[in-house]
Amino acid sequence: MSRRPFAQETTFFLLLLLLVGCSASRDLSKSGIAAGTSAREIIDRVNHRVDEITTLHARGTAAIESPDFSNSATVDLTLHRPDSVRIQITGPFGIRIASLLFAGKRFVFYNNFKNEVMEGDVSPEKLPAMMNLSLRPEDVINAFCGTRTFGAGETIPDSIGNADEMSMLYFHQGETIRRYIVDRRSARIVQMTALDAAGEALTEEFYDYEQLDDGATRPQSIRFVNHRMNSAMSLFYDSVTLNEPVGRLTLSIPDDVVRVQAGGASTPQ
Repeated sequence: MSRRPFAQETTFFLLLLLLVGCSASRDLSKSGIAAGTSAREIIDRVNHRVDEITTLHARGTAAIESPDFSNSATVDLTLHRPDSVRIQITGPFGIRIASLLFAGKRFVFYNNFKNEVMEGDVSPEKLPAMMNLSLRPEDVINAFCGTRTFGAGETIPDSIGNADEMSMLYFHQGETIRRYIVDRRSARIVQMTALDAAGEALTEEFYDYEQLDDGATRPQSIRFVNHRMNSAMSLFYDSVTLNEPVGRLTLSIPDDVVRVQAGGASTPQ
């Protein structure tokens, strides 16, 4: 049997990952940043908050916007640090569309409509052509938690500015400038913009949080914009549970599933 082309439910996942790939319970502590705090300390405070979310279970809506494909669906997402994420997408009337599991350096994608499953290593040479990405498990985790961090080499900014409760840190990387906006009240990055040498935005990331009474933050919405692709992905959480046991993450796949290999043939199980 020859391999069949991906349908829209597959494209939904591929676009979502493309835009993202450009992310034991304990109490969360208060972590505001005082005015006048040095750039190095701001970076350290933001990066150290990332591990405060060890597990997350959320339900909400994901929306994809692109010139060729725009759609939205209900998303049920469960993740467990350091490297496990399960995403289940349903359509109207609770009809299951597709599921995706990242576990360690492996991925499993199940297309409910076609009863097809694809699995392999999370590496550019093993992912399908449309998923030719270098995805690190921690990047996927951080993206869906909304816990954006500074990069490993981003320790001293080229410049820093302050406005009200926000700090803006700029890093020059060759012809690209990365601008981070940090909300000092929550010690979280609320926006990251990659700019070209002319100051035009290439990609943008937006993170919105709910500030809890104990100083913790709960993600509310995440948006990734790729201006070069004229595409965007938005994720709106209706309900979020943090740091509760989630158990081992698995996918339920029928025995008669058709297995699809990237660049290969479809074969019945």
